[in-house]
Amino acid sequence: MNLVQKLPMGLSLACIVMMSGCSKENALTPEYKMGSLNEHSDSRKADVVIALPQFPSTIGVTGLDIYPKGWTRALYLGTPPVAEFPTGVSNRTHAFGNFGVAYQWVKPLPEIPSAPDANSFITITTKSSEFDATKRADVTAEIKYLEVGQQYSIDFYVSSTSVGGRKAGYARKVIAQIGYPSTPKDIDLVGKKAEWVKESIVFTALAGKTTFYFSAASEHDHFAYAHIFVDKNSIKKVL
Repeated sequence: MNLVQKLPMGLSLACIVMMSGCSKENALTPEYKMGSLNEHSDSRKADVVIALPQFPSTIGVTGLDIYPKGWTRALYLGTPPVAEFPTGVSNRTHAFGNFGVAYQWVKPLPEIPSAPDANSFITITTKSSEFDATKRADVTAEIKYLEVGQQYSIDFYVSSTSVGGRKAGYARKVIAQIGYPSTPKDIDLVGKKAEWVKESIVFTALAGKTTFYFSAASEHDHFAYAHIFVDKNSIKKVL
């Protein structure tokens, strides 16, 4: 006598109905909603956003008082007007992309080693040999998407040129600084007229973002132009 025969009539009938309605495949294979699984998987991917550190490039449209995205003219107490101390984006032959004779560099700048096809960079001006804030125009940029405690290195090129004239000269040095207060990096440009000088700074992130400052000092208080070039791959983690 089998199990079904030993059970009362009502339970026997119920068991037979249940067994006949369930195949082995149905009993062992759960029913998944594949669409729902994929949606959850996609949403998990969308939630994980890893932002790379960003030091904005200086490549952009040339012009006076025009800046690439992420850059701006620095504003200090006693900041001189743009007309007296211009800043903006220049090219390798002319200040601020103005093709007039008065804006032509005495000695054109060479190609930028890391970006030979690039022909724009940020220009600042100064006539102070001692970094007097009332006698110069600086620029700043925001470095974003940093991990606190992580070390980073940034690479950039600097240079100085002249448009000539009795009171025109070259920058004797430029200063690059990350955050404030902090120790600035002095970059000597004496004897390096119209040459690109590569520099690097290593720093530890104290917050998710920080500010980069760029300024210049001239020789003998003569009016001078200084430049900075940054490409889109200029910032990297120090592993």
